[in-house]
Formats: sequence, structure tokens, C-alpha cells
Amino acid sequence: MSVDDNRVIISGAGPVGAVLALALVKKGVPVTLIEQYPDAPEDQRAATIHPPTIAMLVDLGLEKEMFSKEPTGAWNRRCSISATV
Repeated sequence: MSVDDNRVIISGAGPVGAVLALALVKKGVPVTLIEQYPDAPEDQRAATIHPPTIAMLVDLGLEKEMFSKEPTGAWNRRCSISATV
């Protein structure tokens, strides 16, 4: 990373950090997403989904993943892409 790099560093890959990273990458902002833990915690604190949250996730292109019983893995592909930006 150079001094002129306008990268955003997000600490925490929970629901909020991961969605923030995706939203920034879709806008062309370089992101580094860091997470301390190897797996998601059992007790997600930001797991409540309100109507404005659903609208935001639809805007990010995640409507097919939100309530799917068999996720396609699109979220993982998006995270992989964002890591290379």
C-alpha cells in the first residue's frame, strides 16, 4: 500500500463489516477487510433484519441469497473479488 492509497480498512467481518465492504467495493473504493476469528460467532449481535436492511441488501444484489435455503455462494465470490481490489 502506498501513501497515496485511499484504501478503507474495516475491522470485523461480521454482518455490518462485510456488507460495508461490499458496498464500498461496488462504488470502486479499495477495501481491506480484517477479521480476528476464523469462524462466525454463534450469537450474531447484528442479525436482525428490518425492512430498510432488506432494501439495502437488494440494492447490493444479494436478494437471491438473503432467504435461500441453498445459497449459491455468490457472497463468497463477491468477498474474494473485493479482496483483490
